[in-house]
Amino acid sequence: MTINLHFSHVEVPDYLRYNIEGYVTEMFGELAQKNNLFVDLFCKKEVSSKTHGEKFKCHIEAHAPWLNRKIYVQTTGDECWETITGATALMKRKLFTQKKSDHRKRARADWSLKEDSNEQEFAI
Repeated sequence: MTINLHFSHVEVPDYLRYNIEGYVTEMFGELAQKNNLFVDLFCKKEVSSKTHGEKFKCHIEAHAPWLNRKIYVQTTGDECWETITGATALMKRKLFTQKKSDHRKRARADWSLKEDSNEQEFAI
């Protein structure tokens, strides 16, 4: 898995980048072991009016050859870490849902191939 971190209007030291990469890798579990999964994490601080204070926005994009399309999630929060953990949890759910869906499609395709071969055996 390749992780690219992008921060805007936020100072992030190297050790924190390393911790974020480790957290994301740990959250994705077995999907992190695949070397063809690419994850881009974007986090930025948005300054709104003085009454609302600072808000953080985090979005994650994931793409891989085994995914049908890019997967995108976005969260907002009052703290940077809160937005990163929220977006990572959403992305994990979406990736595993996509993986299950693909597995079901392949199983159906295999099942239909077996049915076709059985029908051909009876026809002979």
